[in-house]
Amino acid sequence: MKKRTKFLKLEKKRKAEEKILNFIERAKPEIVGLFQKSRNFGFVVPDDKKLGSDIFIPKSGFKNAKNNDKVVVKITKYPQQNRKAEGKIVEVLGRANEAGIDMLSLIKEYDLPYEFPEEVVREAKEIPQEIDQNDIKSRVDLRDKGLHIFTIDGEDAKDLDDAVCVKKLDNGNYILDVHIADVSHYVKEGSELDKEAILRGTSIYMLDRVIPMLPVELSNGICSLNMGQDRFALSCTMEINNERKSS
Repeated sequence: MKKRTKFLKLEKKRKAEEKILNFIERAKPEIVGLFQKSRNFGFVVPDDKKLGSDIFIPKSGFKNAKNNDKVVVKITKYPQQNRKAEGKIVEVLGRANEAGIDMLSLIKEYDLPYEFPEEVVREAKEIPQEIDQNDIKSRVDLRDKGLHIFTIDGEDAKDLDDAVCVKKLDNGNYILDVHIADVSHYVKEGSELDKEAILRGTSIYMLDRVIPMLPVELSNGICSLNMGQDRFALSCTMEINNERKSS
């Protein structure tokens, strides 16, 4: 019996192909970098090495920047084929080796919210810097109770958010009070302060500065548990024994 061999014709699947139709928006229209100046032109070396090539700066775009200044440059022409990107300097941050310029460069590079909008500052300034005595009636008053309540932030901190108090009981257990500054008493839901706090999410702590979630009137003022000053807090009191819960 003659064997017949079957041949299968295999078609190579074509890979999906795409093409860019249009640029809707450029991701980083402004870039932080080091300015290098010559007589008739200059260029900026981006801090972000992922951006690749330097940015050409015509003389008209220097904005009084000096050689080796840290600057913010706005892209006016994006790179095409063999041509580098072109831009103009919109802000001079300072000398590259000057104290604090490295932190300021990071703030600009990552577009951190260093300043508060005017409407947020206006709301913050309208908040009194002393508690309303009428509001104390609805609170548990822990003043003048002989309690040693102390903050747990570092000695160089300006915004004191938390405090604790520990007391040993006659039965050997401990009472632990944990106090958190009551920001919600002042920041009302839906206010400009509330919207800005949600947008920021948290305070950002850098080496030489803090970018706060709330304006200084709250973060360092009425919502900071400063020594010798009356403040509202949200508190939790718990009794702790020496028993260990098995896992």
